[in-house]
Amino acid sequence: MAKITICTVAAYGTTPAFVTLTDKRKAEYCFRHDIDYQRSSVNAHPEEAPNWSKFQAVREALKAGAKWAVWMDADAAPMNDRKDLDELLGGMPQRMVIQRNSEGWDGAVFAMPNTERAFKMLDALDATYTLRRFRHARHTDHTAIAYYADTDFQDFIQEPPSYFGWCQTLNIYARGRELNEYQHHRSWCLHVPNKKDRLREAIFNEFLENDAR
Repeated sequence: MAKITICTVAAYGTTPAFVTLTDKRKAEYCFRHDIDYQRSSVNAHPEEAPNWSKFQAVREALKAGAKWAVWMDADAAPMNDRKDLDELLGGMPQRMVIQRNSEGWDGAVFAMPNTERAFKMLDALDATYTLRRFRHARHTDHTAIAYYADTDFQDFIQEPPSYFGWCQTLNIYARGRELNEYQHHRSWCLHVPNKKDRLREAIFNEFLENDAR
């Protein structure tokens, strides 16, 4: 069993084209770094949006033996093969790794260690989908993560070191300057939380064609 598992959930086979691109990129990165890739189309809570399945997916990866489970949303993908997750996580304390951006804790990409404390946090997070204040929040699962990261599990949270360049989020696509800026910083992964699927496909296609990794 690999030391690290990258996991994601999406309705494969019926998803927008950009998900095919991010799925392929995840698989390529995992193959090159001897990382397990766990992809699933199973929605753990069919009555809710599939993004609530991330906590169950991470739990399953840890129960299967991964020392670290790294969650990536369907609209995120590794873009820099020179950045080694095993090297990074192997030198970090056994606490959740998550990045804070201008909007707060970013639940699109995070790493969870195989510890008792991690399972307790995952249980708490998985239960929040039934709570009205989280279900009707703007970012649902992200709001739940942010809530527990700042309250009950504050001592279990750490940010990735800045030198690694954990993840860059692009909400608006502008040609030229932003593309060059992304390539310059060489972030490990790219997250594109835009509701326009064709735009997201164009973004990932252009970065891959320009050898952003």
